[in-house]
Amino acid sequence: MVPVNKYHIDLIGNSDLFLDNLLLPLCTEISVIDEEDRSKLSEKLSLALGKQTTKTETQSDILTEILDALFLLCSSASSRNALRLKGTYFVLRDFHNFCIAQQQMDDSAWKRTTTEVEKVVDQLICEEKERPSEFHEKSLRSIAFDPVVVSKLDKINLDLD
Repeated sequence: MVPVNKYHIDLIGNSDLFLDNLLLPLCTEISVIDEEDRSKLSEKLSLALGKQTTKTETQSDILTEILDALFLLCSSASSRNALRLKGTYFVLRDFHNFCIAQQQMDDSAWKRTTTEVEKVVDQLICEEKERPSEFHEKSLRSIAFDPVVVSKLDKINLDLD
């Protein structure tokens, strides 16, 4: 059986199409990305950020799917590095600011979305050398959790709903 992670780098490494389609709905009309960081983005994303015509996705179920997909792409070191090189963090940083602003107006769905953004950002900002060495080449999905931790994580997820 071929590991699922094997295809992650194919999805995000060879072309900007897949990643652009994931990140475009997260682009906001207010952007604080400087020119140096913007240069890491594809042309399509760079042009969309900070434009008043940019339509940021606001449906929580769609946002959850997008952020879950990005989180799954963070499961291997090679795909995390590819996401970093393509400037994914900068789009997520702007989107996080958007989520915080939305949360202040209506905190119901935006609290969970903000947490989901933070999960992905945590994976991208963590240096590979800070991770345990056994996970440099292995997938983070192979981490085994004891039943107590699983129960606590399930409770946190329920509290977020």
